[in-house]
Amino acid sequence: MNKLLSDSKVRAAVFSIQNRSELEQVDKLIQSHVESGIVEQINNPKNQILFGRRGTGKSHVLRFLESMLARDKNAVTLYQDIRRFGSANASPDDVKQPHVMALSVCKDILGFVHTALLRHSAANPDRGSGSVLARLDELADQILLRSRHTKVARSYEKDLDKKCTQTALELGLASGGFRAGLSSSDSTGRNKERGVAETYTEHPSIRYADVSEALFNAMGAVGASRLWLILDEWTSLAPETQKWTAEYIKRIFLPLKEVTVKIGALKYRSAFGSQELDGSRVGFELGADIVADLELDDFFVYDEDAARVEKFFREVLFKHLTTELPSGYFQDILAVADSDALVQGLFTETAAFGNLARAAEGVVRDFIQIFTFSAQDALRRGRETIDKPAVDNAAKDWFERDKLENLGEQQRELLHRIVNDVIGARTARSFLLEKTYERNKTIQSLIDSRVLHLMRRGYSDKENPGVRFNVYSLDYGTYIDFKATKHAPQIDLERVSDPANIDYATMIVPFHDFRAIRRVVLDPSLLPADTRGH
Repeated sequence: MNKLLSDSKVRAAVFSIQNRSELEQVDKLIQSHVESGIVEQINNPKNQILFGRRGTGKSHVLRFLESMLARDKNAVTLYQDIRRFGSANASPDDVKQPHVMALSVCKDILGFVHTALLRHSAANPDRGSGSVLARLDELADQILLRSRHTKVARSYEKDLDKKCTQTALELGLASGGFRAGLSSSDSTGRNKERGVAETYTEHPSIRYADVSEALFNAMGAVGASRLWLILDEWTSLAPETQKWTAEYIKRIFLPLKEVTVKIGALKYRSAFGSQELDGSRVGFELGADIVADLELDDFFVYDEDAARVEKFFREVLFKHLTTELPSGYFQDILAVADSDALVQGLFTETAAFGNLARAAEGVVRDFIQIFTFSAQDALRRGRETIDKPAVDNAAKDWFERDKLENLGEQQRELLHRIVNDVIGARTARSFLLEKTYERNKTIQSLIDSRVLHLMRRGYSDKENPGVRFNVYSLDYGTYIDFKATKHAPQIDLERVSDPANIDYATMIVPFHDFRAIRRVVLDPSLLPADTRGH
């Protein structure tokens, strides 16, 4: 088997892989897609939210979905990255009026919808009605943010300084003749002014029912049977703006059965709705207004199905490199027929690739970046294949550069406590934490930062009846330094035929005495004092 890193074109391809889907050309994105089962679960007319941490492939999946839906010439498919909306970039003053900012975001969305309908009409001139332009103009008129003014009358009273000047003409006879002159004297006083002042406040507004009706009429006029609205990077919006944007989407788009809304979001940074003090609800009611049952993180838990995860990442690597190489180069020039042959040519042993798949912790972006760093490390050491030390060095480097560097002080402190307790003191890498603490902000932020990984929710332990736990695992990068010491954690969990029936009590405890499950239950007192609540 050829040592593939010795080939200059392969090396160039390795260092050309994009680790962000928004930077990829659409054709490359489609060619490099590896189906994991998630697309078939969102390719439906349900309004849906796709959760996943940064780098898990949300944007890739949503853009691939867009390419599939676009094949239907009777439908209009619109993918939008909210980060690119000018209205999404909040200033401190904007955040004080989140409903106003949300209206601007909604206006941007409607503007893109209007453009998409116009393009659909131009591409399919024989499918619309004669009133296309009139209906699109009506939609455009409704999209414009209308302004209403509120008049406020306020009584006022203020003191005025009053200054009076008295002037007198003096006439008379003097010894030298006639005398004439002017004299003046000043006096001061205070006066009050009373009145009514009127001020006008401008409020952007929109008539939801009118916009919804205009959208329905425009779709009919251009011959669009369905509008697929795909909104990515939802959590780029300020938290208070999110719920109001959801409210306006709910009022305008969700009433139309011909419109389907798909949203990509980070679970722990999303605020889709809230219950107000007066009992009303602003935003989505998850499960009722929109389905929120898909999480990409659940698809690639290495310890539940290592073989499946490794196969997925082999295909990801094979397809990404194939798109960067000349057509047929792998098969015709290098005799690399498939992803298995690729791994044999790139890695010293299959176990090294297994370490890479584990180190990625189910995050595609981390997998690509650690692979690139591994290749750099191997070449720097004069090797033509990637070995285990290269993977470990790369994982540690990526952890320190991308993850640890972006943690705040409180996050770092908690991570340090967990590492010392779980790895240092108990030579484990996974632990249990009572489920009641899953909403702890610092825990959530460590998951979102990909230094903690949620393996299973709601685990019930026989040693602690009546208490539900979540099972967490520390990131591979956190225990690289421990691997060659007496504190090396047990990282190979017991293989089971049925992942749904995993007994974590016999898996995550690294001691010979598997009854010591209580030893890996994280003490809630380790959590920061001000975030220990539920």
